[in-house]
Amino acid sequence: MKDNTVPFWAVPIIGIIGPMIIIIGIYFKRRNVYDLHHAILGLLFSVLITAVLTDAIKDGVGRPRPDFFWRCFPDGIPAYDNITTGVICHGKASVIKEGHKSFPSGHTSCT
Repeated sequence: MKDNTVPFWAVPIIGIIGPMIIIIGIYFKRRNVYDLHHAILGLLFSVLITAVLTDAIKDGVGRPRPDFFWRCFPDGIPAYDNITTGVICHGKASVIKEGHKSFPSGHTSCT
């Protein structure tokens, strides 16, 4: 398994703090508290809705990540049920569950 290209801590900075700085900059130019209030509420609401929809789609679609084989079989030896011919994953359960959340990209939807 490979680490994320964009670190997890950078996503809120790019998706929330960056736009917040721009909104505050526009506030200092216009001095309109009404616009500032609505802009911040709009930003936070859009981040919340995006996160909820992205997570719901990830759970619904369940597309496996490219490294799913190594999540399912950490030792590299696949195991199959002889009766049902189903795959028997022997990796860590939380890692396997996270391996089914490839689409859509959480990093992309939040930035």
